[in-house]
Amino acid sequence: AIITTSRLSAAVLSIVVLLSQQGFLSQSAGVAMVLGANIGTTGTALLSSIGKQTESVRVAVCYFVLKAFGVVAIAPFVSWFVYLIYALQGTAFVDPKSKAERAEHVPGIITFSHSLFNVALALIFLPFTSRVAKVVEFLVPSDPTLGSCSSIGGAAMVVDTSSSGTASSIMTTKGIMMQPPRKKD
Repeated sequence: AIITTSRLSAAVLSIVVLLSQQGFLSQSAGVAMVLGANIGTTGTALLSSIGKQTESVRVAVCYFVLKAFGVVAIAPFVSWFVYLIYALQGTAFVDPKSKAERAEHVPGIITFSHSLFNVALALIFLPFTSRVAKVVEFLVPSDPTLGSCSSIGGAAMVVDTSSSGTASSIMTTKGIMMQPPRKKD
């Protein structure tokens, strides 16, 4: 799911940059579209986690919670965020009015905002990973009827269970150990 969502994010970013290169977007509109794309990419992860292991659902929910929190926190300050980008680039702020000025200045702001948002979000939440994990565990409680997994090296897995509750197929990657689902008593 992460590969799919990063491709989706890149596709949306490419479209937004293309529109800005034509002068169709203001700086704030372009940054707002990038923020929206960041939330939109979580939809793929959420959809792909339906019916999957608890851990897979938790990863998707955590991805959504972090992106949504970041967007909600920064959305009211999009104009200031644009000023920050200019400051970090070491250039004077430009408020492009004409289509030609927008085509010249906005694409760089959009690509920088995408990178800055994602790197800053990761750095901000890094010290709080255990707290975020507790929130996500509260939002997505364990289901004892599903199999459990343990990961060595942080790899991913997919488990397909049949209607009888036994594992019909187990697909693992290096370092994954899978126990079959527990039967209900």
